[in-house]
Amino acid sequence: MPKTLAISPRSGSTRTTVTLTGSGFIRNGTVRFVFHASRMGETGTDGEGRFTARLSLPRPDFYAHFAGQTFSISTTEYTRAGEYQGNGPSVGFHVN
Repeated sequence: MPKTLAISPRSGSTRTTVTLTGSGFIRNGTVRFVFHASRMGETGTDGEGRFTARLSLPRPDFYAHFAGQTFSISTTEYTRAGEYQGNGPSVGFHVN
């Protein structure tokens, strides 16, 4: 099954909380999220490799200087024991 990653909303202020949903990721693992170059957080996946995570954008005062830019939110997969498994897909977020 191919990995999918979706974001809602796709744009907003740097104070926006986004919902990231994914499928096809490592089963019963961990997905870590990075916004441009800043760590956002992580979430666990279920037995089918699915997840839903609600996360705040990191460093809102810093990224507010870049209104009009689109930044990548990238994913990295790990086992629950913390062993690196690979990079996953990314999705864009546009700062208004």
